[in-house]
Amino acid sequence: MIDVKHLYKNFGSLEVLKDVSLHVDRGQVVAIIGPSGSGKSTLLRSINLLETPTSGEIWVDGTCITEKGQNIRAIRQKVGMVFQHFNLFAHMTVLKNMIYAPVKTKKLTKEQATEKAMQLLARVGLAEKANVYPVTLSGRHKQRISPPSPAPTPAAAPHALSPEHSTTPISPAAKVSGSTSKGTGSTSSS
Repeated sequence: MIDVKHLYKNFGSLEVLKDVSLHVDRGQVVAIIGPSGSGKSTLLRSINLLETPTSGEIWVDGTCITEKGQNIRAIRQKVGMVFQHFNLFAHMTVLKNMIYAPVKTKKLTKEQATEKAMQLLARVGLAEKANVYPVTLSGRHKQRISPPSPAPTPAAAPHALSPEHSTTPISPAAKVSGSTSKGTGSTSSS
């Protein structure tokens, strides 16, 4: 499902990712651990092309996404990322936050996205929060509705999900089977 091959990422003279390679099968759960500043988030952001790798390859479902000319929007629909920060639009209600991306990127109608969002809110016990603004939510609630978590984000249904932080709670409605994967390479905090 995801293959990272000899990935490097530099920020100027700082080499953050050095020859990182890993393979993750569909349904596999992998933890990337290391000290603060060691490149964990840079690796995850690279897999979603939020960072452009300096060199190396990233393959998702048999497609080399680091090749020039790839449809980045389509790739991001396959590889969701739950950010450490909530990334909610403060001027939009919970429901509007949830339907924004599916309507814009998946070309769902507002009605389809709203129906799916309400089903998902009910599934995670937050249906009563549909018409409130993020400022009124607890941190836990904000994380549960933040794009693109698989439980609350309507129709996003990414093939892979990358929580940026180990304490980022994934909704209990998101069923994931666990296993491990071996990777090679190193990250640098210097």
